[in-house]
Order: sequence, then structure tokens, then C-alpha cells
Amino acid sequence: MNIGVIGLGSMGKRRIRLLKNLEQCGSIIGIDRREDRRIEAEEAFKISTECDLASSIKIHNLKALVVSTAPLSHAA
Repeated sequence: MNIGVIGLGSMGKRRIRLLKNLEQCGSIIGIDRREDRRIEAEEAFKISTECDLASSIKIHNLKALVVSTAPLSHAA
């Protein structure tokens, strides 16, 4: 199952580390607007990243999303 992690700050990175330990987890796709965070996650975790949620869902056939952003940004 392909999973998207929205937000690649400290909580997103923690979630990625946990997801990498699950056998059921297929590809992990990091999603963040900040380029510096995407580059860091790509290098540290060897994952693909995107800046746009809607296109990420279609391109990578994401079946689940983990929201790891500040609560104030969840609705947006």
C-alpha cells in the first residue's frame, strides 16, 4: 500500500521512520511545500517527495495519508 506523509518536519520524519518498519507499507511519498524539507527527506529516507497533495494522490496511487502538519493547517 502506498502511503503519503503530509508535512516533512520533525513529526513527518518520525512517521516515515515508523512506516519504514511496517511490512505492509509499499512506497512512502513525502509531501511538503518547502523544497528544503523535501530534499532532506529524499536524502535521509530514500523516498520520493512532491509539493502538491492532489497530484501526489493521482501520480503515486496513494491509498492512505498521514497528516503531520501543525493543527492550524489541517483544514487547508
